[in-house]
Amino acid sequence: MEFRVLRYFLAVCQEGSISNAAEVLHLTQPTLSRQLKHLEEECGKELFLRGNRKITLTPEGVFLRQRARELLALESETAHHLSHGVARPGKQLCIGFPEQADLQCIMPAVLDISRTNPAIPVRLTSGGTRFLLDQLDSGLLDFAMVFEPFDHSRYSFMTLPQKATWNVVMQKDDALAGSHAIVPDALAGKTVYCSTDAASSPWVAAWLGNKERSVHKGGTFSLRETGVLLARERLGYVILQGTVRDPACCVRPCAPQDPSPLCLLWRHHPLELHVRVFLQHLSESLHTLPDDLLDYDNPDALDG
Repeated sequence: MEFRVLRYFLAVCQEGSISNAAEVLHLTQPTLSRQLKHLEEECGKELFLRGNRKITLTPEGVFLRQRARELLALESETAHHLSHGVARPGKQLCIGFPEQADLQCIMPAVLDISRTNPAIPVRLTSGGTRFLLDQLDSGLLDFAMVFEPFDHSRYSFMTLPQKATWNVVMQKDDALAGSHAIVPDALAGKTVYCSTDAASSPWVAAWLGNKERSVHKGGTFSLRETGVLLARERLGYVILQGTVRDPACCVRPCAPQDPSPLCLLWRHHPLELHVRVFLQHLSESLHTLPDDLLDYDNPDALDG
Protein backbone atom coordinates (compact mmCIF):
# COMPACT_ATOMS: atom_id res chain seq x y z
CA MET A 1 0.00 0.00 0.00
CA GLU A 2 1.79 3.13 -1.25
CA PHE A 3 1.64 6.51 0.46
CA ARG A 4 1.04 8.09 -2.95
CA VAL A 5 -2.14 6.05 -3.49
CA LEU A 6 -3.31 6.79 0.05
CA ARG A 7 -3.01 10.50 -0.76
CA TYR A 8 -5.12 9.91 -3.87
CA PHE A 9 -7.69 8.08 -1.75
CA LEU A 10 -7.87 10.91 0.81
CA ALA A 11 -8.23 13.50 -1.96
CA VAL A 12 -11.29 11.64 -3.26
CA CYS A 13 -12.70 11.46 0.28
CA GLN A 14 -12.11 15.19 0.71
CA GLU A 15 -13.49 16.31 -2.65
CA GLY A 16 -16.44 13.93 -2.72
CA SER A 17 -15.98 12.80 -6.32
CA ILE A 18 -13.30 11.24 -8.49
CA SER A 19 -13.58 13.99 -11.10
CA ASN A 20 -13.03 16.78 -8.56
CA ALA A 21 -10.15 14.92 -6.95
CA ALA A 22 -8.53 14.24 -10.34
CA GLU A 23 -8.61 17.98 -11.06
CA VAL A 24 -7.05 18.82 -7.69
CA LEU A 25 -4.37 16.14 -8.13
CA HIS A 26 -3.69 17.12 -11.77
CA LEU A 27 -4.46 13.60 -12.94
CA THR A 28 -6.82 12.32 -15.60
CA GLN A 29 -10.00 10.77 -14.26
CA PRO A 30 -9.30 7.31 -15.80
CA THR A 31 -5.81 7.27 -14.23
CA LEU A 32 -7.21 8.08 -10.78
CA SER A 33 -10.03 5.54 -11.18
CA ARG A 34 -7.49 2.82 -12.00
CA GLN A 35 -5.39 3.67 -8.94
CA LEU A 36 -8.45 3.46 -6.70
CA LYS A 37 -9.53 0.18 -8.27
CA HIS A 38 -6.09 -1.27 -7.59
CA LEU A 39 -6.32 -0.05 -3.99
CA GLU A 40 -9.67 -1.79 -3.55
CA GLU A 41 -8.22 -4.98 -5.04
CA GLU A 42 -5.26 -4.75 -2.67
CA CYS A 43 -7.58 -4.30 0.32
CA GLY A 44 -9.95 -7.00 -0.90
CA LYS A 45 -12.89 -4.72 -0.09
CA GLU A 46 -15.01 -2.07 -1.80
CA LEU A 47 -14.10 1.34 -0.41
CA PHE A 48 -16.67 3.46 -2.24
CA LEU A 49 -20.34 3.35 -3.17
CA ARG A 50 -20.28 5.22 -6.45
CA GLY A 51 -23.31 7.43 -7.17
CA ASN A 52 -24.19 9.67 -10.08
CA ARG A 53 -22.77 12.81 -8.51
CA LYS A 54 -21.05 11.88 -5.29
CA ILE A 55 -19.28 8.89 -3.85
CA THR A 56 -20.02 7.50 -0.39
CA LEU A 57 -17.55 5.59 1.73
CA THR A 58 -18.29 2.03 2.76
CA PRO A 59 -17.53 1.08 6.40
CA GLU A 60 -14.18 -0.27 5.16
CA GLY A 61 -13.58 3.03 3.37
CA VAL A 62 -14.28 5.01 6.55
CA PHE A 63 -11.81 2.80 8.43
CA LEU A 64 -9.12 3.24 5.76
CA ARG A 65 -9.66 7.02 5.68
CA GLN A 66 -8.88 7.25 9.38
CA ARG A 67 -5.86 4.96 9.13
CA ALA A 68 -4.57 6.71 5.99
CA ARG A 69 -4.65 10.07 7.78
CA GLU A 70 -2.70 8.61 10.68
CA LEU A 71 -0.13 6.91 8.42
CA LEU A 72 0.48 10.01 6.31
CA ALA A 73 0.76 12.22 9.38
CA LEU A 74 3.34 9.85 10.86
CA GLU A 75 5.20 9.73 7.54
CA SER A 76 5.34 13.53 7.41
CA GLU A 77 6.45 13.81 11.03
CA THR A 78 9.15 11.16 10.57
CA ALA A 79 10.48 12.78 7.40
CA HIS A 80 10.55 16.18 9.10
CA HIS A 81 12.47 14.85 12.11
CA LEU A 82 15.00 13.01 9.98
CA SER A 83 15.60 15.93 7.60
CA HIS A 84 15.98 18.41 10.46
CA GLY A 85 18.20 16.22 12.58
CA VAL A 86 15.80 16.01 15.52
CA ALA A 87 15.11 12.28 15.53
CA ARG A 88 15.43 11.99 19.28
CA PRO A 89 13.17 10.79 22.07
CA GLY A 90 10.78 13.36 23.49
CA LYS A 91 7.45 15.07 22.97
CA GLN A 92 6.45 17.71 20.50
CA LEU A 93 3.43 19.96 20.92
CA CYS A 94 1.01 19.46 18.01
CA ILE A 95 -1.71 22.08 17.46
CA GLY A 96 -4.25 21.98 14.63
CA PHE A 97 -6.20 25.02 13.47
CA PRO A 98 -8.69 25.99 10.74
CA GLU A 99 -7.35 28.20 7.95
CA GLN A 100 -9.64 31.10 8.92
CA ALA A 101 -8.45 31.16 12.54
CA ASP A 102 -6.29 33.99 13.79
CA LEU A 103 -3.40 32.35 15.65
CA GLN A 104 -2.53 35.59 17.42
CA CYS A 105 -4.51 34.50 20.48
CA ILE A 106 -2.25 31.48 21.09
CA MET A 107 1.07 32.88 19.83
CA PRO A 108 2.17 34.38 23.18
CA ALA A 109 1.88 30.90 24.73
CA VAL A 110 3.67 29.30 21.76
CA LEU A 111 6.52 31.81 22.07
CA ASP A 112 6.69 31.31 25.85
CA ILE A 113 6.95 27.55 25.59
CA SER A 114 9.58 27.86 22.84
CA ARG A 115 11.69 30.14 25.06
CA THR A 116 11.27 28.39 28.38
CA ASN A 117 10.99 24.79 27.15
CA PRO A 118 13.13 24.51 24.00
CA ALA A 119 13.08 20.72 24.33
CA ILE A 120 9.38 20.80 23.37
CA PRO A 121 9.19 21.61 19.63
CA VAL A 122 5.88 23.04 18.37
CA ARG A 123 4.16 21.79 15.21
CA LEU A 124 1.23 23.71 13.72
CA THR A 125 -1.02 22.17 11.08
CA SER A 126 -4.21 23.39 9.39
CA GLY A 127 -7.28 21.58 8.14
CA GLY A 128 -11.04 21.33 8.15
CA THR A 129 -13.01 20.67 11.32
CA ARG A 130 -13.59 16.96 10.64
CA PHE A 131 -9.92 16.42 9.82
CA LEU A 132 -8.77 18.25 12.96
CA LEU A 133 -11.14 16.30 15.23
CA ASP A 134 -10.09 13.00 13.65
CA GLN A 135 -6.45 13.90 14.25
CA LEU A 136 -7.21 14.87 17.86
CA ASP A 137 -9.18 11.67 18.50
CA SER A 138 -6.38 9.51 17.09
CA GLY A 139 -3.72 11.22 19.22
CA LEU A 140 -1.90 12.90 16.32
CA LEU A 141 -2.81 16.32 17.71
CA ASP A 142 -2.56 17.54 21.29
CA PHE A 143 -4.94 20.42 20.59
CA ALA A 144 -7.47 21.28 17.90
CA MET A 145 -8.80 24.80 17.40
CA VAL A 146 -12.35 24.57 16.01
CA PHE A 147 -15.39 26.80 15.85
CA GLU A 148 -18.64 25.91 17.58
CA PRO A 149 -20.61 23.69 17.41
CA PHE A 150 -18.88 20.50 18.54
CA ASP A 151 -19.67 17.71 21.00
CA HIS A 152 -18.81 19.25 24.38
CA SER A 153 -19.01 15.88 26.13
CA ARG A 154 -16.08 14.44 24.15
CA TYR A 155 -13.45 17.09 24.90
CA SER A 156 -12.09 19.52 27.43
CA PHE A 157 -11.97 22.99 25.91
CA MET A 158 -11.19 26.65 26.38
CA THR A 159 -13.07 29.42 24.59
CA LEU A 160 -10.65 31.74 22.78
CA PRO A 161 -11.15 35.48 22.12
CA GLN A 162 -12.15 35.07 18.46
CA LYS A 163 -15.41 34.52 16.62
CA ALA A 164 -16.22 33.77 13.00
CA THR A 165 -19.28 34.16 10.80
CA TRP A 166 -20.49 32.13 7.87
CA ASN A 167 -20.08 34.27 4.77
CA VAL A 168 -20.90 34.33 1.08
CA VAL A 169 -18.04 35.28 -1.29
CA MET A 170 -18.69 36.80 -4.71
CA GLN A 171 -17.26 39.20 -7.29
CA LYS A 172 -17.19 42.84 -6.17
CA ASP A 173 -19.49 43.92 -9.00
CA ASP A 174 -22.00 41.11 -8.42
CA ALA A 175 -25.67 42.04 -8.04
CA LEU A 176 -25.68 40.78 -4.43
CA ALA A 177 -22.53 42.73 -3.49
CA GLY A 178 -24.65 45.74 -2.62
CA SER A 179 -26.42 43.83 0.15
CA HIS A 180 -25.27 44.25 3.74
CA ALA A 181 -25.98 40.57 4.37
CA ILE A 182 -27.17 37.55 2.39
CA VAL A 183 -30.44 35.80 3.24
CA PRO A 184 -31.27 32.33 1.88
CA ASP A 185 -33.90 33.71 -0.54
CA ALA A 186 -31.14 35.64 -2.34
CA LEU A 187 -29.43 32.38 -3.37
CA ALA A 188 -32.53 30.72 -4.84
CA GLY A 189 -31.78 29.58 -8.38
CA LYS A 190 -28.08 30.43 -7.98
CA THR A 191 -25.05 28.11 -8.20
CA VAL A 192 -23.45 27.71 -4.78
CA TYR A 193 -20.18 26.08 -3.78
CA CYS A 194 -19.55 25.14 -0.14
CA SER A 195 -16.37 24.57 1.78
CA THR A 196 -16.17 21.04 3.20
CA ASP A 197 -16.97 22.50 6.62
CA ALA A 198 -20.00 24.32 5.23
CA ALA A 199 -21.21 21.22 3.41
CA SER A 200 -21.23 19.22 6.66
CA SER A 201 -22.39 22.05 8.93
CA PRO A 202 -25.82 21.62 10.60
CA TRP A 203 -25.94 25.42 10.90
CA VAL A 204 -25.58 26.00 7.15
CA ALA A 205 -28.19 23.33 6.41
CA ALA A 206 -30.59 24.93 8.91
CA TRP A 207 -29.87 28.41 7.52
CA LEU A 208 -30.71 27.37 3.96
CA GLY A 209 -33.75 25.46 5.21
CA ASN A 210 -36.30 24.72 2.49
CA LYS A 211 -34.36 27.00 0.11
CA GLU A 212 -31.69 24.29 -0.16
CA ARG A 213 -33.77 22.54 -2.84
CA SER A 214 -33.87 25.70 -4.97
CA VAL A 215 -30.09 26.20 -4.82
CA HIS A 216 -27.95 24.62 -7.51
CA LYS A 217 -25.11 22.89 -5.66
CA GLY A 218 -21.98 23.37 -7.73
CA GLY A 219 -19.80 21.24 -5.45
CA THR A 220 -17.43 21.47 -2.49
CA PHE A 221 -13.82 22.48 -1.95
CA SER A 222 -11.27 21.91 0.80
CA LEU A 223 -8.81 24.77 0.18
CA ARG A 224 -9.92 28.35 0.70
CA GLU A 225 -7.87 29.41 -2.31
CA THR A 226 -10.05 27.14 -4.44
CA GLY A 227 -13.19 28.79 -3.09
CA VAL A 228 -11.83 32.25 -3.81
CA LEU A 229 -10.94 31.17 -7.35
CA LEU A 230 -14.49 29.90 -7.93
CA ALA A 231 -15.93 33.25 -6.83
CA ARG A 232 -13.33 35.27 -8.75
CA GLU A 233 -14.10 33.38 -11.97
CA ARG A 234 -17.85 33.88 -11.44
CA LEU A 235 -18.53 30.16 -11.35
CA GLY A 236 -20.88 30.61 -8.41
CA TYR A 237 -21.41 31.97 -4.92
CA VAL A 238 -19.13 30.52 -2.27
CA ILE A 239 -20.13 29.75 1.33
CA LEU A 240 -17.32 29.50 3.87
CA GLN A 241 -16.49 30.48 7.41
CA GLY A 242 -14.31 33.53 8.02
CA THR A 243 -13.20 36.15 5.57
CA VAL A 244 -10.97 36.20 2.49
CA ARG A 245 -8.54 38.77 1.20
CA ASP A 246 -8.85 39.14 -2.55
CA PRO A 247 -9.18 42.50 -4.34
CA ALA A 248 -11.61 41.06 -6.90
CA CYS A 249 -14.02 39.60 -4.33
CA CYS A 250 -16.27 40.85 -1.58
CA VAL A 251 -17.58 39.01 1.46
CA ARG A 252 -21.09 39.34 2.89
CA PRO A 253 -22.32 37.59 6.07
CA CYS A 254 -25.11 35.06 6.03
CA ALA A 255 -28.10 36.44 7.92
CA PRO A 256 -29.44 35.94 10.45
CA GLN A 257 -26.68 34.38 12.55
CA ASP A 258 -24.69 34.70 15.76
CA PRO A 259 -20.89 34.51 15.29
CA SER A 260 -19.39 31.17 16.32
CA PRO A 261 -16.72 31.27 19.05
CA LEU A 262 -13.34 29.65 18.45
CA CYS A 263 -12.40 26.99 21.01
CA LEU A 264 -9.22 25.10 21.85
CA LEU A 265 -10.02 21.41 22.37
CA TRP A 266 -8.01 18.64 23.98
CA ARG A 267 -8.76 15.14 25.18
CA HIS A 268 -9.84 14.50 28.76
CA HIS A 269 -7.54 13.38 31.61
CA PRO A 270 -4.90 12.18 32.00
CA LEU A 271 -2.90 14.98 30.39
CA GLU A 272 0.72 14.63 29.42
CA LEU A 273 3.20 17.08 30.90
CA HIS A 274 3.94 18.99 27.68
CA VAL A 275 0.18 19.53 27.22
CA ARG A 276 -0.14 20.92 30.73
CA VAL A 277 2.86 23.19 30.25
CA PHE A 278 1.27 24.74 27.16
CA LEU A 279 -2.10 25.14 28.91
CA GLN A 280 -0.36 26.91 31.77
CA HIS A 281 1.31 29.39 29.40
CA LEU A 282 -1.95 29.93 27.50
CA SER A 283 -3.94 30.39 30.70
CA GLU A 284 -1.50 33.04 31.88
CA SER A 285 -1.65 34.94 28.58
CA LEU A 286 -5.48 34.80 28.44
CA HIS A 287 -5.98 35.27 32.21
CA THR A 288 -8.20 32.19 32.52
CA LEU A 289 -7.76 28.78 34.10
CA PRO A 290 -9.23 25.61 32.53
CA ASP A 291 -10.70 23.03 34.90
CA ASP A 292 -8.08 20.54 33.69
CA LEU A 293 -5.37 22.63 35.38
CA LEU A 294 -7.03 22.98 38.77
CA ASP A 295 -5.21 19.86 40.01
CA TYR A 296 -1.91 20.72 38.33
CA ASP A 297 -0.03 20.19 41.60
CA ASN A 298 -1.31 16.63 41.83
CA PRO A 299 1.48 14.43 40.42
CA ASP A 300 -0.95 11.52 39.93
CA ALA A 301 -2.73 13.56 37.24
CA LEU A 302 0.40 13.73 35.09
CA ASP A 303 0.82 11.14 32.37
CA GLY A 304 4.31 11.98 31.19
